[in-house]
Amino acid sequence: MNDFPDPKNVYEKRIVAFLDILGFENLVKTGKVQEILAVTTDLEERFSTLEKLGKPIELSVFSDSIFLSDRISGDGFSVIRLIEYVRHIAAGLFWKGILCRGGILIDQVYHKNPIAFGPALIKAHYMENKIAVYPRILAEPDVITHFLNYANSRAKLTASAGKNGTFRTDFDGMEYLELFGPNHLGKHADSGLLTDTIYRPAWNIISKKLSECDDTRVRQKLVWFKNYLDASEKDFGNCRITVNKH
Repeated sequence: MNDFPDPKNVYEKRIVAFLDILGFENLVKTGKVQEILAVTTDLEERFSTLEKLGKPIELSVFSDSIFLSDRISGDGFSVIRLIEYVRHIAAGLFWKGILCRGGILIDQVYHKNPIAFGPALIKAHYMENKIAVYPRILAEPDVITHFLNYANSRAKLTASAGKNGTFRTDFDGMEYLELFGPNHLGKHADSGLLTDTIYRPAWNIISKKLSECDDTRVRQKLVWFKNYLDASEKDFGNCRITVNKH
């Protein structure tokens, strides 16, 4: 008699994201303690935020990888929530000089931190490891569909405007997460044009990395990110934001 539970009763359909922190292994090998602490401190802040929110999102960390998931809510808000959370993590790491890549999809998984397993985890890891290649976070079509359905249900958010500020289509036809732009300010942003408050500081970070890098494979990833910044700035650089600091 088989005492193992039926997978149908263990797994649940969730939106998941798998992120890989690029260059983390090299940071460890070269003993760059400050950079490592910057990453771990950022993740500790994310855990703290989740606890304050009652942990609607599950988050697990495996060495240099991050796995997140959320239940699919009836109105689709959980998809928006996870997308924004992933974007905050990726952008937060970037301002500390760390790039990441990953994949977002919807499938069956068991996830109760720290334990996670199932088809969604396997597929998301494959998406990150074999398809993303560059420091981008890919999103499968059904994630985009859920996002657009939620956008259409909100009178103040048109689907096209929401998608254009949240996802971009790359040269290979893959949809990936827009880290910056008007839909994401982040704690780095200040009042003014995005060219001045976001893109110029970001470009300086990438330029510095390029000037210090002689590894061809790493340079390819940095050049991709620079091209992304150029394209994003072309679309959103003239957007003006006002940040209330009081």
